[in-house]
Amino acid sequence: MRTRPATIAAPLALLGVLLGWSPSSPETPLRDRVGEVAVAVADTWLATIPAASMDWDWGEGVAAFGLLELARVTGDERYPAYVLRYLERHRDEVDPPLYYWNDDLTPALSAVLLALREEAPVAPLIDGAVHYIFETGPRTPSGGLRHLGQLPFFVIADLWVDSLFHLIPLLVRLEALQAEAGHLDEAVHQTLLFARVLQDPESGLFTHAWIDDTEVPVPAFEARAFWARGNGWALAALVDLLAALPAEHPARAELLARTRLLADAVGELQHPSGLWHTLLLDETTYLETAGSALLTYALARGVRHELLPRRSRHPARRGMRGLLTRVHEDASGTVVTGTSGGTLPVADLYAAVPVADQLPHGVGAWLLAASEFSGTRSAPACDGPED
Repeated sequence: MRTRPATIAAPLALLGVLLGWSPSSPETPLRDRVGEVAVAVADTWLATIPAASMDWDWGEGVAAFGLLELARVTGDERYPAYVLRYLERHRDEVDPPLYYWNDDLTPALSAVLLALREEAPVAPLIDGAVHYIFETGPRTPSGGLRHLGQLPFFVIADLWVDSLFHLIPLLVRLEALQAEAGHLDEAVHQTLLFARVLQDPESGLFTHAWIDDTEVPVPAFEARAFWARGNGWALAALVDLLAALPAEHPARAELLARTRLLADAVGELQHPSGLWHTLLLDETTYLETAGSALLTYALARGVRHELLPRRSRHPARRGMRGLLTRVHEDASGTVVTGTSGGTLPVADLYAAVPVADQLPHGVGAWLLAASEFSGTRSAPACDGPED
């Protein structure tokens, strides 16, 4: 197992974060501070949430992804072992199928990641996801994978920005696992479908959803109700796809332009704390953790892969400092606070959704951001002093 040498400064920085002191002390590199806190956050999750108790759902899928990304940069094998126990608990539920709507795809990402390590007997989970994407998942007239899938609910919109994150990172890694199966082409196809209707040409931001057959954005662009977590889903998915897309791919130029437009837009809207309001253009709404973490993760990863310009490192670093202030100590350990729950694409609803501690998508998104700042393989372009 690869570990970082112990220091005095890093534990002191952790203590400072937990007691509410400023996390921006110049004596300790940001990477070291984040690494120590990230391990504490992950270890608290492992100690308090049994793997077998986790549902097959999007939030738990984000948590599993965050744990595996932290394992990637730290080499700590406890995290993949935990995720494997989670997957094995659901492996035999494929009949009846686990996949009814796009939210069900998120946990499958971890199954593919473990399969790429050649150590996970979870092929039924992967096969089920592929079958849903290409065979049974309902599609819009334009070919987009409908967010609500086969759920027997009234469809208020077809294409939801959430689906970009549930679908695109999975397809990208399926391409690595099952070469020449067309997964990357499908990822490009879906991303372009979503981006061309969800991204507001004026602000560069993404609205939440789209009704395909009537060509209606929901909320309408004119409502200016651009949801932080939704834009985090979008930016993270765009960066993920571009990081895997060949330089000569014909869609690369458009995808890169859309990604940079979005990155610049959210960079301009960052609160001085480093976090983002849950409605990006409404400063009266609360600062929200999961959306801020996804944006920080995507910005830092985009810099690391040289997809975003150097100026994007500044909001990424500020975002990580802000996220450190959202970690606190309670009786259970080191917890991530301030995450909003699930919501619908309704303009007046976002700010009314309550926030809570230790929501799985909040912890997972926080760990994703931290993975870009901790470990020896983190984003060097986002480490070091401000300039």
